[in-house]
Amino acid sequence: MSFWSTIFWSEVWFEICWYLFLTKERKKYAGHTPLAPLETIFFITLTLGVSFVIVHIYVAIREGITSRQSIVSKMNSGMQNFKDERGE
Repeated sequence: MSFWSTIFWSEVWFEICWYLFLTKERKKYAGHTPLAPLETIFFITLTLGVSFVIVHIYVAIREGITSRQSIVSKMNSGMQNFKDERGE
């Protein structure tokens, strides 16, 4: 079954209806349901996006603590501040 075929998308819609209790009987599949590839793509994308945000926040806070620059306050105020008196 092709990702772009109408049969695939009608099967996906059927699975969504099944999970929303809109159908009474479930279809039998030899392997994964047609909804499985979409779930995988969604969760991988979501997981990678959540991982990016977590790493980005960690790096910004760590950089603000360990370096001369106050990156987090720069994001809030728009002003570049240094923790010491040396210039750039």
